[in-house]
Amino acid sequence: TALSATAFTTGTLATARIDTGTTAGKILQLDGSARIPAISGANLTNVPGPTNSTSDPAVDTNSTLGAKWINKTSGEVYICTDATAGANVWTNVGAGTGDIAPIWPMQTSNYGYVCGGTSTGPLTKDIQRWAYASDTNATDVGDLQCDPVVYNSSGTNIGKGLRYYGSTNMSATYGYSNGGNVPQYNNSGGAYAIGSTKRNEKFSFASLGTATSIADLRKHMATQSSCNTSTHGYCAGGYISSNNTPSYSFFAATAPTAGYEDIDKFAYASDAATVDTTANLTVGRANAMGLSSLTHGYVCGGSTYIPAGGVNIIDKFPFASSANAVDHGDLIGGSTTMKQCGGSASTTHGYTHGGYDTDFVNTIQSFAFSSNTTASDHGDLIEVAAYISASGSSTQGYGYSCGGYSTQSWTKLNRISKYAQASAANATDVADLVTTSVSASTYGICQS
Repeated sequence: TALSATAFTTGTLATARIDTGTTAGKILQLDGSARIPAISGANLTNVPGPTNSTSDPAVDTNSTLGAKWINKTSGEVYICTDATAGANVWTNVGAGTGDIAPIWPMQTSNYGYVCGGTSTGPLTKDIQRWAYASDTNATDVGDLQCDPVVYNSSGTNIGKGLRYYGSTNMSATYGYSNGGNVPQYNNSGGAYAIGSTKRNEKFSFASLGTATSIADLRKHMATQSSCNTSTHGYCAGGYISSNNTPSYSFFAATAPTAGYEDIDKFAYASDAATVDTTANLTVGRANAMGLSSLTHGYVCGGSTYIPAGGVNIIDKFPFASSANAVDHGDLIGGSTTMKQCGGSASTTHGYTHGGYDTDFVNTIQSFAFSSNTTASDHGDLIEVAAYISASGSSTQGYGYSCGGYSTQSWTKLNRISKYAQASAANATDVADLVTTSVSASTYGICQS
């Protein structure tokens, strides 16, 4: 008799006739409590799991949000709570302390530093420092040592280290002073020259004193802008200065033809020479203000050299790639020029203060890092000022400005002032620099 189709699709089958088990080719059967029996997961695929390593994750591990990392040596466990490329944040969920996070490059809590600049000398090689917490006057904590020996107009040896119109960078442990101009007479006092140097020096925050020389910059430069990450220092823009009557090998060989548009960088870990990132600013410029967020560098305003002119553009370039800068927005002003200003940064905004437009100004401007925008009026400095020393100095909630020139017969200032960043606010006088007057211009500030 022929079997009907329903004989295979309906009814029940005795358990004893079912080939069950947890090995290959078997039917998996629930136990008496309706649970899956113990099975091996050795062949499971596409199941997310933690990374097991003998070391902690790093800020540039570049994992995905929520990823888990186990240090099997220390037993610490981390979760990625911010997956920004090159700026990962790993929160320790084991002991609850020791999070792995990038160093905020422009906002610290201890000290501000000024390196070199013009003074009553008329130049200084001093490294000056003041405490953010107490708002006390700055003290002389070290010296720059840029070669060669400098002579005055009488041919007298007045030492080494006199530099101005350079820039500064900072790692977690060192401040860096790079480039700049060195004026010098020859040893008879009869010939005078000003030239840019390639010198790059560093000084330790933990053991202050005379700076030490590291690998040279890729090229002679002055009035460049500084930006920082936790691992690299950036030198953007600038130009060559050369008035080279005496034959000084450290001077630039030729006079400038235009402002630099290059963006160079150097590694803190190896004290290496700067290299060309191959990325460029939107326009070659000098005398601009450099600021940093966690992910981008910002170059604000500045002046072109040949042909002479100025820009009010806020350029933005990424730290994670070698992409060219893009126009992020504009500074405000009476013309298209804003140069020789100071600045600071919070976690969300960049700030510039003072500077030279059609005349010296006292305006504090702010702009958002998150979106392309024109800057807005944030407040005022105590007086109009330009060629300001405090380029990029910030602490928790405050920006700082120090030194510079006022328009009263180009009077040099020794004032240290600060302003609140969270809301519109004017600057207040909090302390003084060591020397009676200093203008480090774009030399700026390191922080520890």
